[in-house]
Amino acid sequence: MSRADLPEYGEEPTKRELQIVKRLALGQTNIELGRHFKISEYTIKSHLARISAKLGVQGRNAIVAAALEEEWLRLPKALVLAQAEKISQHRRLAKVRSGLGRQSADSGRAA
Repeated sequence: MSRADLPEYGEEPTKRELQIVKRLALGQTNIELGRHFKISEYTIKSHLARISAKLGVQGRNAIVAAALEEEWLRLPKALVLAQAEKISQHRRLAKVRSGLGRQSADSGRAA
């Protein structure tokens, strides 16, 4: 998709784009989105590029944040908090794993 094919910032989302943003906010991958909507991963990427252009942002997290801000998306507070906790746990686990990797490297040097 060329830049000329992308919509303008501020254009209204299509019904399908709203559906995709909602599932994106739930943490679904492009593959999961494609399976759900019975379309290819390439088509999902095309939708995400159009959504990004309409919202004036880049990246999955930015799409969700902007969609909430622009009121394209309304999620129950409990769902938002649960997703935030899931992300937080994932980050803590990644820190622990990276710390274990450094400890192994440091202990290998000490020997």
